[in-house]
Amino acid sequence: MIVIALLSLVVVAVSAWWCGRAGTGDNVFCARLLEHPVMAPLLGVISAGLVWASWGSVHPIPLVHDEIAYVLQAEIFARGAWTAVAPPISSFFEQVHVLVDPRVAAKYPPGHALMLVPGVLLGWLPLMPLLLHAVSGALVFALARRVAGGAVALLTWVLWTAAPGSFTWGASYFSENTTALCWLAGWWALSRWKQDGDRRWLLLVAAATGWGAITRPLTMLAFATPVGAVVIVTLARRASLRDLALPTCVGIAILGLLPLWSARTTGDWHTTPLSVYTRDYMPWDKPGFGMDRTPPRRPVPADVATLARNFGREHERHFPSALPGMFAARIVELERAVLGPPMRLLWPFTIAGLLVLDGTGMFAAGGALLLVLAYLSYATSATWTLYDLEIFPVVALLTALGMAAMAREVAKAARGRGKHAWTGITLPIVLGALTYMLVIPKAERAARAKRATSEAYVADFVHLLDQLPRKPAVVFVRNGPQHNADISLVRNSADPAREPVWIATDRGDDENRRLVRAAPMRAAYLYDERTFTLRDYPAATSGR
Repeated sequence: MIVIALLSLVVVAVSAWWCGRAGTGDNVFCARLLEHPVMAPLLGVISAGLVWASWGSVHPIPLVHDEIAYVLQAEIFARGAWTAVAPPISSFFEQVHVLVDPRVAAKYPPGHALMLVPGVLLGWLPLMPLLLHAVSGALVFALARRVAGGAVALLTWVLWTAAPGSFTWGASYFSENTTALCWLAGWWALSRWKQDGDRRWLLLVAAATGWGAITRPLTMLAFATPVGAVVIVTLARRASLRDLALPTCVGIAILGLLPLWSARTTGDWHTTPLSVYTRDYMPWDKPGFGMDRTPPRRPVPADVATLARNFGREHERHFPSALPGMFAARIVELERAVLGPPMRLLWPFTIAGLLVLDGTGMFAAGGALLLVLAYLSYATSATWTLYDLEIFPVVALLTALGMAAMAREVAKAARGRGKHAWTGITLPIVLGALTYMLVIPKAERAARAKRATSEAYVADFVHLLDQLPRKPAVVFVRNGPQHNADISLVRNSADPAREPVWIATDRGDDENRRLVRAAPMRAAYLYDERTFTLRDYPAATSGR
């Protein structure tokens, strides 16, 4: 971790110093270095390496309900299926964000789960999140380089890579990692298409938009609105609206996966798994104002009931009159997620960056603003900056632009006093270096510590399952009074018939006997979360 951080710091500091030495041969060498094709991939690999280090494990497991649901669906897709067979008596296997009756499937659109499939097939789950982060890191640098040159691009990459939110959300199986790449890839393709007019780039814009839409539709609506406007206006000016036909077909073909996904999971092409799950378990979990008190159609599991109480407080104060305050709070938390502890020091540079934007920068900032406004429709804590992951690069770019503007002013002052102009780059070098050295180690440790407790909790349970003397088995999980509703041990399988251990919810002796009788070949155990112990479950066994 330290070696990677120091290597990155050297790359940034030396390159920026070279760029600042105006009027020397080194300046030409630096420009060539920053434009070298290997520069962006190298920085992307470093970004992924830092995130992997912060994950704290070679084989990190999904922990939060959303992650578990995405990985489960990826495992189902990897078997060449849309859904999995439900285990007997589905009420024992109810899982947050997962449908269990009549078939097992995640409630979410399929885009991100499909992206995770290669990692499932190769037996290494973090492969795709790390690859997504690597490509995103390369594009962050490449896009910033097109907008503002090499030195600003390096500082942008530094700030984005060092962002505490990049460690927290990058080291995960959340779907925002896919849409973050879709935003960057779409912006890159749009920029290249506007430059050289090659229609293949427009196809990539359509593909990135479509894939993002089958992953997180609202997020991509915020992306597609300004992008679509730019494409149509540009084509109209070029009198070539016919060029829109093939990209439209590409986008529609990808979007066609959504009704197919619905038909294969719910049996109705216009009824999505998300709508079914929301109706059955979480009627309150949707955009809008206030708390929807519509009762769920199914009995609600304990974890869902706890989530309803927790999120209910957010919904109860989510009204139009509160939106200005919520907007301000989310902007502050977004800045903190990107800039970390030095936020108060660097915030003025973000504002300065807004003041020096050109048309391209204003376009990116406008898209970022649209995303923040779109998610004001959701009642959620301002600290849940995961919804803003796609626009972390924009905040980083604005801050880097502000640093560069200040550097130019310092350089002018230096030349006026007869000093070398390269001293003007000193400020961004120092601030970038300090940010990197102060934020990365702290952010990495914080991200690792945050996961460590939850990961140890799950890992200890998995270790107990590995030690079971008799398999196949069914383990009933009895939650303790301090149970964390964000993490559940009850997890479904992509192939329950071959699963050596079923993990089920403890529903009391009478109900548990029903499941034992339905699976007579499985030994029965009880896991008590209060004592973290696993024992034979004679009450269930005796009822066979």
